[in-house]
Amino acid sequence: MPRPLDPPASALPRSPVRTAAHRLALGAVFGLALGLALGPSTGCATRGGAEAAHGGATASPPPAAHDSASAATTPAASTTPSTPPAPVVLFPALNVLDLEPTVAFYVELMGMRETLRLGDATTERIEVTLSYGDTNGAGASLVLQRENGRTQPYVFDAFSRIAFRVPDVDALVARIRAAGHRVVVEPHFIEAMGMKIRLAFVEDPNGARVELIGVVPRDGA
Repeated sequence: MPRPLDPPASALPRSPVRTAAHRLALGAVFGLALGLALGPSTGCATRGGAEAAHGGATASPPPAAHDSASAATTPAASTTPSTPPAPVVLFPALNVLDLEPTVAFYVELMGMRETLRLGDATTERIEVTLSYGDTNGAGASLVLQRENGRTQPYVFDAFSRIAFRVPDVDALVARIRAAGHRVVVEPHFIEAMGMKIRLAFVEDPNGARVELIGVVPRDGA
């Protein structure tokens, strides 16, 4: 008696175990591919869903739409490197023995302002910042430092001078002399860099030399 033909494979009943395993394998492959395509965070969420399916639990819902919108509107950090500010000289610091008379010299005669004072008689030192602008501005500054307890005068053998450009050298020298301060070099003219310059040298109460510079117009006296 002839043997009947074997039924096609599609007609055979599928094993529930084999079918479930096949679905899990396909799900794992799909999850891995999607994770690689969309990035680590999405891949982790997809793998979590596959693991939940493997355990028979329901996968967690995707993040709310407003989270994605917020991320999309968050400005990205600038990748353009910022240019650092150019170096500048902030101030010279001058050691002084007689602090208050020296402050008065630069404020009352040289026209500076006291913009900062650090320390007092109870601290190791006192620092006074004098400026032609505010403390953080572009104007030049000078720091006077007083070591509390020091009685020996400073010797300025390694210090040359502090230079100021002033509108009227002769008038300022007259005021400095009248205030009792020493005039080291009387006002005089020099020629430099194609300009006619009026110069004088005086000393502050601490003995530091101060240069006074005035640029005179070519048609001036």
